[in-house]
Amino acid sequence: MSFLHPPPILAGRAAAVVLCAGFTVLASTGTALAHAYPKTSDPPSNARLDIPPAHIAISYDSAIDARGSSMLLDSSGATVAAARDTVDGDTRSSISLTRDLASGPYTVAGTSLSAEDGHAAQGSVHSWSMADP
Repeated sequence: MSFLHPPPILAGRAAAVVLCAGFTVLASTGTALAHAYPKTSDPPSNARLDIPPAHIAISYDSAIDARGSSMLLDSSGATVAAARDTVDGDTRSSISLTRDLASGPYTVAGTSLSAEDGHAAQGSVHSWSMADP
């Protein structure tokens, strides 16, 4: 028996193993790449508000893990103090402001943790501004 040219039965088995491994990778790719991305926000993006919102909420396109998900409100790079709200369902995240807001632009940035597979998605969700008093 030569190691350079395996018998046909061994070559067939090796091809079957490689083929099964390839199908396994392809079948598992859909769940391994799942992330929860923002779908809607309140206040809406680019809004100009006269009074600060009572809550800032984001709805996601799939379930998020509230324990691992966070949402921060950024104003000119500074984090604004906020408290996490209790929400109904598993596709929403909400915070309440713990102090008044000055006029100017604000950006909601966050990290959502997919409840499906634990993968995180980060980024700016939307921006809005407070009008001058």
